[in-house]
Amino acid sequence: MILKDFFLKNFLIISLGIKIFYFIYFSVIHNKYKGEQDINSIFHVYSKDFIDYILPIESLVDRGEYSYISGDKKIYALRLPGFVPIYAPLYALFGRNTACVIMVFINFISDMLIVYLIYLICKMIFNSFNLIIFASYISALSPFISFNVHYVTTEVFSTFTVISGIYFLLRFYSDKNIYNAFFAGLFLCWSFFLRPANIIFIFTSTLFIAYVIRNKDFFKQIFYISIFLSSFLVFESLWVIRNYFQTNKIICINTHKEDFHQELITLYDLVISLGGDIQPWNKNSLVNWFLPPSGATTDENFQQSNPFEKYLFTSKYNLDSLIEYRKIFRSYYTVQSPAEKDSVLQLLKQKTKTYLNAFKEEVPWYIKFYLKTRLTLKFLFVKQVYQSPFIKLNLFNKLNKLYALIMDYLNIISFILFSLFVLKNIFNSSYNICLKYLILTSWLFILFHSFGVGYIEHRYLCNIYPVFFIASGWASSLIYNFFKRGL
Repeated sequence: MILKDFFLKNFLIISLGIKIFYFIYFSVIHNKYKGEQDINSIFHVYSKDFIDYILPIESLVDRGEYSYISGDKKIYALRLPGFVPIYAPLYALFGRNTACVIMVFINFISDMLIVYLIYLICKMIFNSFNLIIFASYISALSPFISFNVHYVTTEVFSTFTVISGIYFLLRFYSDKNIYNAFFAGLFLCWSFFLRPANIIFIFTSTLFIAYVIRNKDFFKQIFYISIFLSSFLVFESLWVIRNYFQTNKIICINTHKEDFHQELITLYDLVISLGGDIQPWNKNSLVNWFLPPSGATTDENFQQSNPFEKYLFTSKYNLDSLIEYRKIFRSYYTVQSPAEKDSVLQLLKQKTKTYLNAFKEEVPWYIKFYLKTRLTLKFLFVKQVYQSPFIKLNLFNKLNKLYALIMDYLNIISFILFSLFVLKNIFNSSYNICLKYLILTSWLFILFHSFGVGYIEHRYLCNIYPVFFIASGWASSLIYNFFKRGL
């Protein structure tokens, strides 16, 4: 009991110490094993997405126009403007380098607040002291989110906005206070403008609120739901209207740079249908088999191999057909005139349409389901949690990297087991609705990426990773109670 009291009373101090260790440790790792071009300061690490986030904001501050120049194209909606309220004033006051360092420290504070919010949420949901303390300390000890602190990208801060929204949502469940509904909607709206996939949280949270207030009269139900959705409806409307005036198009979310490269969009459609990953920075991504060697991040052996299972082929295409398709795709980058490029693009679109129709009609549904399930498993289980050359690491750093991977696997396995436990009671009306909400939302988020858009980079799990911590707390408390009874 004395030990429990110690860990509870000193929870914030111990957690802060752990996070400070990770902050310093990953600063050293980044500076030691990243290239010089990747290091902007001792704290801030450059990433490929970094420029996409900050350049439109810098353009807004410098020229009053939220836009991005890509080649000869001006993109007005490359990224949703979720970072504008933070980065814009920092950039205006201090310039890029100092602003980015401050953003890193904002990420660090967010990382710490995530731990504290998980503690508060567990206190609201569970009566088990052991579960609360296990989940809280596991969230502090896991390096998964902390690794991303040094990048000026949305992983850490969007996770903070998500968990903040969930916290206020669960408070609304307890007290039906209208302010909690508003702040839940505000933070989840912000999370959407940081990472569009978080629209799922807004959708499921709306259903959650509708269920919670189902016994109130109709007009009160509409009122509460409107309060929750007010932030999203206002800011999304302003975003759509702004985009229409800039582009004469209805753009509800954003316009990727790839949208100006129709050859890539066409290829992505084919790769996603074949159950592959379309992210070229993933060395095992199927899209790398098609890309020109200069644009791929994989080795030559993979591009010369046959990565396709026989059950993927149809009467309209086989391996030879796909090799020919690849040649046509690569020729798009070698032809010079606009007319030649358009001719290649139309041929690509024609072949892609033929192949997709054949895949849809001839490949059995269970094969399609298997492909998406396999993609889901690749999304969840990876060979390394963060990038650093294992072979070059000293023993301490190798052990840390193995520890991070083991923690990641234990968190995800705990989440799967916890999901089974909760879903077993899905139709039990007396079972905790908050747990049903967390589990169903998390799985919808996962399946949206793997079964839907085909983007499965492991870091995208950040926004639902707090649920994994809660699941690990549940599993740890079960194990603890089992051994306690045995002893």
